[in-house]
Amino acid sequence: MITINRSLCEIDFTNIDMKPIDVDVMEFVWFKIRENFNNPTDVISIGFKEIEMGIERYSKKSFIESVNRMKKFTIVTNQKSDNPSQQYDFNFSVSKDKKYFNVSLDREIFELFDEPKSYNEYHECYVHQFDEKYTKLMYKFIVGYKLLIGKSIFIESDTLLKILNVHSDKPMSKIQYDIFQSSVKKINRKTDLDISLEKYGIVYKNGKEIVKYRLTINGYTGKIVEKNSDPNNKGWIVRMKTNEEVRIDRWLDEEKYRYKSDLNEELNGLDKNDHRSKLIPMISLFYEDSDEPLYIDNEYKLKDQTDVYCTTPTDTLNGLNKLVGDGWDFDIWWKNGYSKEFEKMVMLSKEELRRRGYK
Repeated sequence: MITINRSLCEIDFTNIDMKPIDVDVMEFVWFKIRENFNNPTDVISIGFKEIEMGIERYSKKSFIESVNRMKKFTIVTNQKSDNPSQQYDFNFSVSKDKKYFNVSLDREIFELFDEPKSYNEYHECYVHQFDEKYTKLMYKFIVGYKLLIGKSIFIESDTLLKILNVHSDKPMSKIQYDIFQSSVKKINRKTDLDISLEKYGIVYKNGKEIVKYRLTINGYTGKIVEKNSDPNNKGWIVRMKTNEEVRIDRWLDEEKYRYKSDLNEELNGLDKNDHRSKLIPMISLFYEDSDEPLYIDNEYKLKDQTDVYCTTPTDTLNGLNKLVGDGWDFDIWWKNGYSKEFEKMVMLSKEELRRRGYK
């Protein structure tokens, strides 16, 4: 999972016709900048072994060709947003021993990763899995608006062409079918989003006809991203959640909702010197007056801080049904610290977690 400024998800690569692998290499560059945003620099060095392990779908030779092809280009941010656009230059070069490559960049770009007010959060493997650059860039653009479920986003064809880095002489009707609609179908089939794109109307700019599209986020499809267990087929796969996983998620959401108003009232009344102002509230299972709670990790395992009691979603769901009403009940656990393992239980928003330095 990566979190970056939304302005970097709707960019124009102004002087380069990107290839699919180039988009993936840039994804890894964003990851490295995000990883080091507290230490701005003019040059980032990335080992070819590191990026091979990170993306898991290209050879070293292919990466070297990509770096040599990209060499020098400029991006312009905020193609769709009303916020001002910014321009940044990139220079790529392979080391003499061909063990790593350098990315020279504008140091100011690190500022976009420092607590951005508007940001995208997505699994990079969703981007890497696609074979076409258009689908990679379309998903990355759309995911920034994923919270607008049921609402429409309007975008004009000239803007969408820039964001998807389309370099084609085909008529717009052909591009709409071969690129725009094709990308939408693949995103719906292979990611956690359910989207639709339709022609909304025509506008004119400088005497040129421009198509206006309506993009709608219909919802989430309940898919899971996980490592492929097949040793001969490395990488990530996307699958539908099982019935048990969906039921557990729904149960936890209901318990969070049950305590939401009480938690908000308690958080608003906390003095900044109160030790709980630095703790993370999580919904967890307690046995009567016990201080040791049970929780469900992001792999649907039922556990406490030392032992694992249920290892599959089916066993965890059965365990919940048995425990609740047998002296166990949900309550708020004020925990010191946070990690990805507690993602299902945490009751703070992602923005609040980011503010506290956990995202």
